Amino acid sequence: MSEDADAREQEAAELLDAEQDAFEARFPPEAFTGIAKTLKVRPTPENLSRLRGWLLPDFYYLYRVVPSKEPTRARSGLGV
Repeated sequence: MSEDADAREQEAAELLDAEQDAFEARFPPEAFTGIAKTLKVRPTPENLSRLRGWLLPDFYYLYRVVPSKEPTRARSGLGV
């Protein structure tokens, strides 16, 4: 592979990593409190972090792969 191709591949990987990091930042462990309560799990910081670790890969997969058929709030006129 040429140096240009290697550089482009590295840049693409960095962009994907940055996108995933930004996505994950939108879901702090505290955001999983409702899920913990629904599952009747004590919402301790450790349990919330575990739930986050288990669920975030699936959330990210759905975000990247499954196209949204529902309009966003902005497009539907409901605001943010």
